[in-house]
Amino acid sequence: KVEPYLERCVRSILCQTYQNLEIILVDDGSPDRCGEMCDAFAKEDARIRVLHKENGGLSDARNAGLDAMQGELVGFVDGDDWIYPEFYDALYRNLITFDADLAEGGIVKMFDSGETEEQNAFTEPTCFAGQNGLEAYLVDDKIPSYACTKLFCARLFEGLRFPVGVAYEDLALLPRVFDRAERFVCVPENLYAYCLREDSICAVQGSKQTFGLFNAFAERYRFAKEKELNQGVIEICLAKACVFALRGVKRIPGKTEREKAYLLEIRHFLRIYRKEISRNPRIGKTEHRKIKLVRWVYPVFRIRYRKERV
Repeated sequence: KVEPYLERCVRSILCQTYQNLEIILVDDGSPDRCGEMCDAFAKEDARIRVLHKENGGLSDARNAGLDAMQGELVGFVDGDDWIYPEFYDALYRNLITFDADLAEGGIVKMFDSGETEEQNAFTEPTCFAGQNGLEAYLVDDKIPSYACTKLFCARLFEGLRFPVGVAYEDLALLPRVFDRAERFVCVPENLYAYCLREDSICAVQGSKQTFGLFNAFAERYRFAKEKELNQGVIEICLAKACVFALRGVKRIPGKTEREKAYLLEIRHFLRIYRKEISRNPRIGKTEHRKIKLVRWVYPVFRIRYRKERV
């Protein structure tokens, strides 16, 4: 459903200064003209291949592209966004210069109002390596988790795919991708135009999106624990998961069967890891009280904190 934006997106890819591209357009069962537009683009440029599939969501579309791709490097562009002409050239040059497995740049947020906002904490190319790099990625908010701002060595995705049916799939999967990268480099260029539409997947914060955020951070905590990372990193990951657990319990109405399942899974997480939570110095006393209420007297929590912004 990105027909009004698709032409701009594809044209921005076709005019990249780095031209050695295999361009895979995935028509994820779109009910508008996106499918036929993709076919028209393929007739225009031999680098384009089109995949038509039943609607499966963003993750399923990305996975279809990963299954079909043949190159040594891979990047993702969402159909309602666009990229500056030097985007892949800049990422590729830094990937080669630093002998890295992954390169990422900043974004330019494009709002419906016409305002823009650049987001990048790096003023020069910065390389991270080994476990220190993985830990920096997990806890440093300067390193974003958007899949679309990055250029990956394709082998990093061998045996890995985006989780289907959940929101914020980037947050859930990318720690395992970063774990396989011996080095990654963050570059100062802001060359990805991230368009924030009011009706986009991320802008519509329903129960699925709220639960998706919790689920992603819970997965990041489990991953950090599985990898036996620095204790401080594990504590930070757990503290973040608890923040989004409380937000989920407050914001998910619990009226439908799916919403009830979401809430049950959140409460299950808080019970399973109750010992680790109780010993975590990065979780404040107020949050500890709220977590206990959620675990044992959930209706009381809903009544007491219904007007509080979590």
